[in-house]
Amino acid sequence: MSPETERSIDGATRAIAEFVAATPDRAIPRRVRENAVHTLIDIFATTNAGVVEPASEVIRGALPSWAGRGRSSIFCSEQGTVDPASAALANGIAAHCLDYDTVSVVASAFIGTPAACAIAAWAEEFGPFTGREMVTAYCLGWEAAAAVARGVNIYHYAHGWHPTATLGHFSAALACARLARMDTEQMRHVIGVAVSEASGVKTMIGNMLNPFHVGKAARNGVTAVRLVAAGFKANTSALEADQGFLNVFNGAGNYDLEAIVSPLGKRWDLADPAPIFKMYPCCALIHSGIDAALALRTDHAIEPGEIQDVLVRVHEYVPRVMHVDVPAHGYAAKFSIPYCIASAFHDGRVDLGTFDQVDPGVVELGRRVHGEVADELRGPDTFMKREFTEVIVKTRRGTFTEHVDRMTNRGIGANFDPNDLRAKLDDCLRHGRSRLDAADEWSRLIALDSDAPTTFWRAA
Repeated sequence: MSPETERSIDGATRAIAEFVAATPDRAIPRRVRENAVHTLIDIFATTNAGVVEPASEVIRGALPSWAGRGRSSIFCSEQGTVDPASAALANGIAAHCLDYDTVSVVASAFIGTPAACAIAAWAEEFGPFTGREMVTAYCLGWEAAAAVARGVNIYHYAHGWHPTATLGHFSAALACARLARMDTEQMRHVIGVAVSEASGVKTMIGNMLNPFHVGKAARNGVTAVRLVAAGFKANTSALEADQGFLNVFNGAGNYDLEAIVSPLGKRWDLADPAPIFKMYPCCALIHSGIDAALALRTDHAIEPGEIQDVLVRVHEYVPRVMHVDVPAHGYAAKFSIPYCIASAFHDGRVDLGTFDQVDPGVVELGRRVHGEVADELRGPDTFMKREFTEVIVKTRRGTFTEHVDRMTNRGIGANFDPNDLRAKLDDCLRHGRSRLDAADEWSRLIALDSDAPTTFWRAA
């Protein structure tokens, strides 16, 4: 370890604050910025689709009774504008209602969505800002959260914390702090406030608290910056302090400070390994399994009625998240291995319509789907990096097997196709019954990273 690294490790909070405060636009690689714009389009799409979901409807109905005055929009609401924290909360919930937004591989979490919803609300209240300023703030917020994730995962994830809820506060708060042009010292206080707000456990996955985790991270990101701007102070070593984030959330010996600090400005999570653009509106842990099931159905012309048994071999962490056996409603079905795999065999597709309601025929086929932890996929070293899903289907004609590596899913790295994202935007606008024109929105958002003043949302 170099002396420079040793000194910086003594202040991980400072290192992240300096990175966000001092990194110039031009230092962010082109591919990082391009991928950031694509993720923002993805979040815009999923927000449009999510506004018709129950959790979004509940928060939009309840929020006006306690929201303050402001100029920030609650997406698809006719109740006027509100304070930015309330808007970030409502829009963050809508964006994640379908579990369809972009995932960070390093964080195993949705760290982009809280940042996007926070800076969108911030820009409406305190703008105007250029598209370039917003994209820069978003990139740096994402990368700050990814830096913390590199230091705490995979222990943090496996221990039961929901990284979207714990790490999303950092991306949202620091993205807003960048827009607010805060200096390093102010950002250290912002991190301290974010640490105090960070919370959320994975047992909430599969119910309305799951999208709330995104919304509250966005809300608290806005709040952190407003508090510091007003004069609030925090422990400026809130990450690495003896009773700080790392030691409390992970425990001594279960995090890596060097992994947080050393890659800052050198390795960009938005480019390496790049985000996961979800092609199916359900938990990302089963996407490789869906790919395998769809391939088997097509390659071997398998009809649902001839299926006798399906074995799905997964990583040991998957059943703890994909924990629903027989779903009671469409949202729970997104976290059911039997339902997701059975849908692929039953319908030959897994799309927004798959989870509108629970299909009895899919449930019945799902009774023939069984999960099993693969011996090769135990322990943290195999999660994500060497992970796969294997689907073995037994039929009257014989047994067929398909093996799909997680990191070769459609929508990640070299397998990302902007045309898939363009089609997803169309589908999401239709699902949300939006009056927006998909071609116009694509043209507007793909050009977001410019010197023109802009806003992220546009009324549907």
